[in-house]
Amino acid sequence: MKIVRIIAATALAGLAAFALTACGIQPASPATTTTAASEPVTVTAPAPVTVTAPAPVTVTAPPPVIVTQAAPPPVVIVPDPSTVYPGYYCPPGADQCDPNATGVTTLPSGLFCRDLHAMGYNWSQAITYWNYWGQPDRMDADLNGIPCETVY
Repeated sequence: MKIVRIIAATALAGLAAFALTACGIQPASPATTTTAASEPVTVTAPAPVTVTAPAPVTVTAPPPVIVTQAAPPPVVIVPDPSTVYPGYYCPPGADQCDPNATGVTTLPSGLFCRDLHAMGYNWSQAITYWNYWGQPDRMDADLNGIPCETVY
């Protein structure tokens, strides 16, 4: 900033000298000084100014951390439909039937658990009915393989 001021002052002085010379007046040189011979003159030049720019700085930011975590899949336990549980499954024409399921396989298809409960059948008999008619979804509301959970 000092250099700019010095250059501006020098340019202004030069402009003034130019204007005075153009008018026919001889200005005195700023570097010339008339003094008495007995007195020595010391002229001090301004010290050179060195401006040093700061070293460039490289800033590196770490990349953003993205954490994704998938929810584990739900655990669904579905009984194997090919497994025969003695006393709970009475396929048509089978020799192995639950003695408590008497008559449940003779009921028409399309009944709900609430219908079987209203007729007085227990949960074991409802399971036999469910298996007999091919495990219909209407008797297993949440489709988890366990029918009539809300009724019995």
